[in-house]
Amino acid sequence: MLSKRRIARLLSVEVCYSSYFSDLDQNVLLKKALDLHDVSYMRKYDPTLLDPLLELCFSNLELDAQVIERFLSEDWNINRIDNLKLSILRVAISELRLTGLEQKNLVIDEYVTLSRLFLPMQDSNFINAILDKLAGEIERSPGEK
Repeated sequence: MLSKRRIARLLSVEVCYSSYFSDLDQNVLLKKALDLHDVSYMRKYDPTLLDPLLELCFSNLELDAQVIERFLSEDWNINRIDNLKLSILRVAISELRLTGLEQKNLVIDEYVTLSRLFLPMQDSNFINAILDKLAGEIERSPGEK
C-alpha cells in the first residue's frame, strides 16, 4: 500500500495534469480525481502535504515555467515538454519550496519514482536531471513551514 504522503504527491500530479485540459478550480479537479478512484486507499492522502502542494503549484505556474526553462539545454524549450512531465516537475518544485533543501534528496527520489509509474526510463532520467539542477536554486518561500 502507498503511504499517505505518496498518495498526496500522486494526487497533486494528477490535479496539475488535469488542469492542462480544464479551466476548473484546483479543488474541483481534486474532487473529480478522488471520485474517479474506486480504490479506498486513494482517499487516504495526507492533506497537510496535498493542500500546500496544490496551492504552491497553482500560484507559481509562470515562475515554475521560467525555472524549468532555465535548466533546459539550448536546443530545448518548455513547449517541447509534455504536460505529464511538466506536471511532475511543477509539483516536485512546489514540494522543494515547501520542505526546503534539507529534504531535497527525498523529494527528488519520490518524484523520479512517481515518474517511473507513467513514463519510460529515459523520461524519468530527464525528470531526475532537471530536479537535480534546480534543487539548488529552490529556496523555502517566506512564511512556509
